[in-house]
Amino acid sequence: MGLNEKFLEQLIASFQSYLINGARSNEKLKAIHSFISDSISNKFKNNKLTFYSLRNDKKSKELKISGRYMDKTVDIAVCQDDKVLAAVGFKFVMSNYKQNSNKYFENMLGETANIRCNNIPYFQILVIPKILPYFDNNGEIKNWEEINEHNMHKYVVLSEDDCLKYFHTPELTLVYVVQLQPHKSTITNRAKYKKYYNDKPLTIYNGFSGFQDGVVYNNFKEFIDKLYHFIKYKYTI
Repeated sequence: MGLNEKFLEQLIASFQSYLINGARSNEKLKAIHSFISDSISNKFKNNKLTFYSLRNDKKSKELKISGRYMDKTVDIAVCQDDKVLAAVGFKFVMSNYKQNSNKYFENMLGETANIRCNNIPYFQILVIPKILPYFDNNGEIKNWEEINEHNMHKYVVLSEDDCLKYFHTPELTLVYVVQLQPHKSTITNRAKYKKYYNDKPLTIYNGFSGFQDGVVYNNFKEFIDKLYHFIKYKYTI
């Protein structure tokens, strides 16, 4: 099984954990964060680097790093001795996207600027379903949201940015769109959504286009390879 297929498996496990434990639990993040961290560390087999991320063991931890304006606890950090070589932010949007779409994007830009302005390379991963539910406070599905070209446009523009000129732009961003086609008329709440999801596979949606060099679309392996080469040549490791 290739790295892209393994990544998709981890996303499925993460989503299942979200449905079981709820949005506020960090259980859904432990496996996927550790998988991303391990995917990077496996590229540096002969180097004494330290990797920080959430894991399933109690001793694991994320790393708080110094930003230009404030400290920030990052999802994945790559370190050599006491120096942070790079950090990665991970976001898996699972519901209620459109009301928060601009907020997610603005937070990502601000987070990136804070870290990169302190001379720490920063990478971002965004995972989002093509179709996702909008839940009310009682767990009932009020409507279904479908991600479209308009929602993706800001990431296309981001992909065109020169990150050497714009410090709010990540060194590289992975945009990963997955798809599960639900029977909307029969799935009316979180419990029914969970049952349906457990019975159906998650696939990759490749229907968007226009991304330039600053964004990798639906290819986790390519993202990891480019991140590895960035670190390797920037620090001559």
